[in-house]
Amino acid sequence: MSGYHVGVVTVILLALLRLLRVPGRFIAWVAIPVLLFYAVMTGLGPAVFRSTIMAMLLLLAYHLGRQPDWPTTLAAAAGIILICNPLDLYDIGFQLSFAATWGLLYLTPKLAQLLPKFPGNMSLLITVPLAAQLATLPLVVLYFNLVSPVSVLANLLTAHLVALIMLFGGISLLFGLILLPLAGFVNVATGLLTDLFLWLVQFCSSLPGAAWYIPTPPLWLVFVYYPVLVGLFELLRRPDWQTVVKQLLGNIAKGRSYRIVVGFLLFLILTFTWLAWPVDHRLEIHFIDVGQGDSALILTPNGGAVLVDAGGWRDELITGRGAGDQVVVPYLHRLGINRLDALIITHPHTDHAGGARAVIQAIPVKMVVVSPYGLAGEDEVDKGYDILLKEIRDKGIPSHPALAGNRLKVDPDITLRFLSPQEKYTGTRSDANNSSLVMLLDYQGRTALFTGDIETEAEEDLVQNGHLPKSEVLKVPHHGSAYCHPDFFAQVYPEVAVISVGANNRFGHPAPGTVEALDKICRKVYRTDKHGAVIVKTDGAKWQVSTGK
Repeated sequence: MSGYHVGVVTVILLALLRLLRVPGRFIAWVAIPVLLFYAVMTGLGPAVFRSTIMAMLLLLAYHLGRQPDWPTTLAAAAGIILICNPLDLYDIGFQLSFAATWGLLYLTPKLAQLLPKFPGNMSLLITVPLAAQLATLPLVVLYFNLVSPVSVLANLLTAHLVALIMLFGGISLLFGLILLPLAGFVNVATGLLTDLFLWLVQFCSSLPGAAWYIPTPPLWLVFVYYPVLVGLFELLRRPDWQTVVKQLLGNIAKGRSYRIVVGFLLFLILTFTWLAWPVDHRLEIHFIDVGQGDSALILTPNGGAVLVDAGGWRDELITGRGAGDQVVVPYLHRLGINRLDALIITHPHTDHAGGARAVIQAIPVKMVVVSPYGLAGEDEVDKGYDILLKEIRDKGIPSHPALAGNRLKVDPDITLRFLSPQEKYTGTRSDANNSSLVMLLDYQGRTALFTGDIETEAEEDLVQNGHLPKSEVLKVPHHGSAYCHPDFFAQVYPEVAVISVGANNRFGHPAPGTVEALDKICRKVYRTDKHGAVIVKTDGAKWQVSTGK
């Protein structure tokens, strides 16, 4: 439930009390308990609590004959909520609710003064969503990394529909109390309106540039934004500035001043490009904490992005929901990743491939590279892998298996060389695991080895055939399981080893013997269950490591 519903209930309640000819001096004392009951019954969320308190304060002001003052009312509502629960200050719902309300009350009238006059309530349909978007923009970017330029258009197309849907819903409720079949006829109209509403929302969301994902801004920028916004609008209150702005907007509305429109659009494109452009022109490898699974993001110095596996929780290949949409996609959005140059799926197990379904739905992918194992209905392929492969084909994403000797070039300065498998394994303890793609990343002599879930047999082949070079960074095979060749770590001889593993997992990963062997060789061993996401960076001279915990 939202504050909007509290407003609707308040209006209906006041209309009902007036219809019943309740004396004005009793209205507040009747309405306030009803609103409190409604707020408690709906869960007392931040938006509902805020709206209820503001409605109660306005009713009390009316009862006492005082002139309502929205800044005081809004501040009082925030104060009461924080007295009841101080930790609500850090609640996203609390912050967005109060920011949006502040925007509606403060910015809407100022925007209405600046915009040219439109017929009917067109100005209100533009200023209300624009005010709410301006007020919540830094918080939405901070928490969700999302900017939607089409939100004002969507509101213009759907605002009246929402009102009609609520009206017909109320009529249906009343008719249902009298004659149920009559309510059914009204519900048919409500259903058609709802379908139209959903179609319009889908249409707006499918428009080019409907959603921009940008990197998480620094916190200080959020705090600077609001004083700058207020200062700008206070400056625009001056009559001379208003005249200039109105004339400009009027010309744009009439199709004139095309140079200004083009310039403004160019400014927006350059701004978003600057925000999305990597600031630190170095190689970065993010070992994402996906629990018991694997996912690593490679960010190249020239803006390329490669995802090696996408994690996955139980049955995620079937459901399409889990680590992919809850961890990996939000992680990519926080970094402002709007496309992937390649998605590499090392083998067809859910804990590596499950999240890929959510990734390809949320982010454009140029190509997918898969293991040769899992393309012919082999026994060890997890259920649902065929669904993923079909979705890749349906989206028209180029997909091909890789074998030892293949190379992938996603950046002029970086080479990804596949070391294994020579062909898919058969007759081993786990053919799917041993057929994992093994890749060596090379950037100006700095190397990182990605190993999927290979086990003893594949490791032994790499050791004995001379295809296993030393590597400074190692993604430890198979979450640090006990199925490892004794000479594998000694030959790779990494400085930094990363074990991607879930806390208290049922497999007992990582095996104590594996951790002990790594501790003897590596400068540092990192585990995602203890350190969170592990991020390694290099400028080509040395590695730097940071962690999420």
